[in-house]
Amino acid sequence: MLFIVQDQLPSHAKTFTRQAMIYGLNLKAKIIHGGKNYSFWFGFDTGRDGTMVLREDFTQQPGVWEHLEELTVLNGRKIVRLDATIAGVTFKDIVTNAADPTKPAARRAGSLLGNAILNHFNTILDYRAGYIYLKPNSRANEPYSNYKSYESEMKKLKEKG
Repeated sequence: MLFIVQDQLPSHAKTFTRQAMIYGLNLKAKIIHGGKNYSFWFGFDTGRDGTMVLREDFTQQPGVWEHLEELTVLNGRKIVRLDATIAGVTFKDIVTNAADPTKPAARRAGSLLGNAILNHFNTILDYRAGYIYLKPNSRANEPYSNYKSYESEMKKLKEKG
């Protein structure tokens, strides 16, 4: 990872997709699950190895928890399959977990996009103006935790047990 601090936006930023940021590093993504579209603000978490996590801030929205069809349930969390669109790039068949809004965690943290998705983009942060600039990079076609990898892991577990 390369981190450069500048006092002005670089000229090549015009080749990136610009999105608003709120509360520091939160950006909007579109989630598609079960034929329904949800637009929501997600934390930008480069320290999270996974694709994303859906916490109570997302699942407590009217009708969301009820419409999330689980592949399985693990420790009270639904394991779900969804698509996410970020800066015009769609990630198909993401497998992630969703927190039960009726059982809130002791530590209130928001839903997150993790590095397995974020590392597919070159990123420019403009804190002064409140924008994030994203552009697909050479990792755009690299795998992430999707349904195909989920099926493979489930098959291995069944063979063991």
